[in-house]
Amino acid sequence: MARLRKAGLSSAKAIYVKDLAKKYLDGTIDEKKFSKMSSQEIIDHLVQVKGIGEWTAHMVLIFTLYRPDILPVGDLAIRKGFQAVYGLREMPSKREMEKIAKPWRAHATAASWYLWRVADTMKPAPKVTPLPRKFYDREPAQVAKDLLGKFLVRKSSKGLLMGMITETEAYLPTGDSAAHSFKGRTARNTSLYTDGGHAYVHSMRQYCLLDIVTESPDKPGSVLIRSIKPISGIAGLINGPGKVCRELAITRSLDGVDITDPRGELLISKGEKISADITISTRIGISKAKNMPLRFQIAE
Repeated sequence: MARLRKAGLSSAKAIYVKDLAKKYLDGTIDEKKFSKMSSQEIIDHLVQVKGIGEWTAHMVLIFTLYRPDILPVGDLAIRKGFQAVYGLREMPSKREMEKIAKPWRAHATAASWYLWRVADTMKPAPKVTPLPRKFYDREPAQVAKDLLGKFLVRKSSKGLLMGMITETEAYLPTGDSAAHSFKGRTARNTSLYTDGGHAYVHSMRQYCLLDIVTESPDKPGSVLIRSIKPISGIAGLINGPGKVCRELAITRSLDGVDITDPRGELLISKGEKISADITISTRIGISKAKNMPLRFQIAE
């Protein structure tokens, strides 16, 4: 024991090493049998040693025996990786991870390497505080430009889904024939006639689109969210208003919600400071008022 302690091992670690050596010498642990044993049998075999638990056995299976189907569900980083990749509100339980992993369970070791990498590169989740009402009590073009870089947040059954707004279009309350308020109030556009800071969710063919209401009920302007950059719970290229709603699970059920309410399911919070230039161009995907320079985009 003294020699092990002198080598830098704690008292507990020294006891574990001695027990491992003892069990190797008396044949309790026989690595020659490992090739004919299942992964679970090897785990049961190894945990006979003091200080060796399931996590340590999993590491032996991955790094020494190169088993292809090992998922160390007790590993904190693996749990964090699952949470990030699948957009979960909380770190999953062992049972939940096994359920999620079922389609790729035979390749779990390779997946574990990726999950560890995801956990290594994770940033702390940004603080989610909704922008105040006064932010939206301005002309649509001003709001559209200032929304760039802000975080669009959806609280869903999948967890917290979040993307940085990278492209917007403004629609004016008067003189804009492409605006949904141009012909007056209807059952479809009622949400436009509310205070700034409410959601106007409408449909175009099979897609939902999200506008943010600006100014006041007597000035029904809005800003269309055209594209976002994934921040949390989502991935891939989200470069269209229909994709934004699809990826963030935004449906007509959210039409009219107050996005300044911190308890709400949909909100916009302070995001990142934009270092790139902002480009201003004419709006796209419309047939009227096409020449108005009301499209705002973070330059790539």
